[in-house]
Amino acid sequence: MGHGARLAAPNRLRYLWHLHFEPDEATEIEITFTAREGRTAVRLEQRGFERLGEAGRARRTRTAQAWSVLAAAYTHACDAPPPPAGAR
Repeated sequence: MGHGARLAAPNRLRYLWHLHFEPDEATEIEITFTAREGRTAVRLEQRGFERLGEAGRARRTRTAQAWSVLAAAYTHACDAPPPPAGAR
């Protein structure tokens, strides 16, 4: 699924990603964390689709749709109030 992680703690994580594809079809994921007004901005960038030729365009579109759904769920979870003390 992923390999070759490079961590520049605490601000950046980069790795190659090939979920459901062969490792030679991996794209690069870079996640950055930036302090902003007492919160943390998280930016995820996936690149390398262009080297996959024609298949890369369709894969980029599908991947963008999936990241959009995941980002919305992540944002919702981060904005939710914390659970009461002692709750699981």
